[in-house]
Amino acid sequence: MLLHAGSLVVVRALPGAAEADHNELARDLDAALQRLLGGPPS
Repeated sequence: MLLHAGSLVVVRALPGAAEADHNELARDLDAALQRLLGGPPS
């Protein structure tokens, strides 16, 4: 199932994310969305 056009997604970061860089956070978010939407594992 895909998100419908106009859907909003709220992301809450854990405290450990404060030490992560942008690229690491982006990879983690991409992987989480892939799992959520049933895509192939990255």
